[in-house]
Order: sequence, then C-alpha cells, then structure tokens
Amino acid sequence: MKIKGIYVLVVGGAMLCTALLAMSVNAQGPSGFVFIDENGNGQFEAGEWNSTAYPGVIQDAVDNASSGDTIYVWDGEYYEDVIVNKTVTIIGNTTIDAMSYSYGKNTSLEYDEFGFWVEADNVNISGFYMWCMGYDQSGIHLNGTQYCNISGNMISGDPSDGICIENSSHNMIYNNIISQNGYGIWLINSSYNTIKMNNINDNICGIFYRSSRNMASWNTIIYNNISYSGHGIYLEGTDNETITGNELWYNNDGIYMEVCENISISHNNISGDGHYGYGIDASGLNNSKILYNNITAHEHGISIEEGHNNIIDHN
Repeated sequence: MKIKGIYVLVVGGAMLCTALLAMSVNAQGPSGFVFIDENGNGQFEAGEWNSTAYPGVIQDAVDNASSGDTIYVWDGEYYEDVIVNKTVTIIGNTTIDAMSYSYGKNTSLEYDEFGFWVEADNVNISGFYMWCMGYDQSGIHLNGTQYCNISGNMISGDPSDGICIENSSHNMIYNNIISQNGYGIWLINSSYNTIKMNNINDNICGIFYRSSRNMASWNTIIYNNISYSGHGIYLEGTDNETITGNELWYNNDGIYMEVCENISISHNNISGDGHYGYGIDASGLNNSKILYNNITAHEHGISIEEGHNNIIDHN
C-alpha cells in the first residue's frame, strides 16, 4: 500500500521512536513512516511498515512514495544505488559543515555505480555520507532535472565524479564536501545552476564544465573552497559564467578556460605552491572580465592566448 506523507528509515532501537514520532507533528496531511530497525526491537505504531536494513530499502521507500513526500533515512550503513524518478525529499542524519570541513557518518550510503540517479524535478537530497565501492559513475547524478537541491552531503572515492549535472537547469549545489573523486562536480550542457559554499578538494579536477556551445549557460560558482586538484575550475566551450568569491588553493592551475565567452571572474583568492602552474589560464577567451582577484604563488599569474575584447584590471 502506498502511504502519503513522511517516511522515516531508521537503523536503531526503540529509544529513537519518540523523537521520530515528534518529527511528524508539523507534517501536512496524513503521515506515513518507513522504519528500518536493524536490531529488530523497535516499537511501532499500527499501520507503520517495519523493515530490516536490507539492500534496496531506500529504493523501496522511493518507489512507494508519492510526489511531494519526504523520506527520512536514519543512522546506519546502506548499500544500494537509488533511482529517484519522482519529486521527493530524501534526508539522511549526517551533519555537514563544508566550510569548516566537518562531517559525520551517521547515515552512510555505499554504492556501486551511482548513489542517487535523479531524473525528476524539485528533488532534495541532504544528510548523506557517500562512498563509491565500485564503478565510475556519479555520487549524485542530475539527469535532465530542474530546481533540485543537493546540500549537506559528503561524497568521496568516486573515480568519475562526485556530482554530475547533465542537461539540467536551476539546481542548487550547496554546503557539500566533495573529496577524492575524479571530477568533484561535472557539468554537461547545463544552465542557470548555482554551486555555492562547497568544499571541493583532492580531486583530479575540482569543477569541470563542458558545453556544446549552442546554449546560454549562466551558471554561478560562488564562495567555494577548491583545493589540491589538477585544475580548480576548468571551463570548456561555455558562455556567460560567473566565478566569484572562491578560495582556490594549491591547485596546479586555479582556473582554466578553453574557447569561452562572456566569463566574469572576480574577487577570488587563487594561491599555488610557489613552483608551477597558472593562477588563471585561457585559450580562446573572448569578451570576458577578470577583475579584483588575488593571485599568488603560481609560476604564472594570468595567461590568455588567442583572446580578444577581454578586460583584466585590479588583480
């Protein structure tokens, strides 16, 4: 039976039930709960679904949810790849503060190909510690989505990318720690997305964006900490991007751009290790502004090859 409302997935015992039931007080409409009780000793109200922590239980909760429902995933270790094909909110119990690089592992999701494959609009995912155990797909992959919010997650160990945004627009990526992946965040043909206040470190490339050049991009990369990567930010074939207020430390190159137009780069702190690399490097950059950036400890500060109508000032 499909239950409309709020779902709660719990690994733990009876001591959590009172707190969890309190969460439903402000729920709109009738509320349903999904409990995962690993110890088998939980006390449940009539009509609730009591399940053990088997692989695929988060997917089952998504499959049984209705559009607009909220799924709470409580403490525990979960092993599955989750396809999200309807508008739901999925909340784990892991607390993240990306700017101070502090995180817990309360709700741990280990996956083979992808942690969450999202193909619906208005999906919210937060509160997960995610670790790739298998193939090189994505921790979280937004595929043709709009108005999704990915926040407060720790994503690590994916040979491909922590978060992939493909053919998607108007999504928010906020307050995530993305570490030790291939690409930290990979955007493909996507527009009007905001990447804000994430800690992206120790990846092959911090943020990588590739566009087919037949679209107006208008993505905003703002107030992120990006460090210890080959390239901090790499843009290829994209237009109308804003990169401002970011801290880029100890990357081989802070920002690299290839065949881009109308890029605004301002008020970033870009610092290398004093031996090699470029603070800002570009080939085929046109009609762009590079203003008020602090660039230190790179072999080269700013380099632009085959570009025109660019403004470089107050750096």
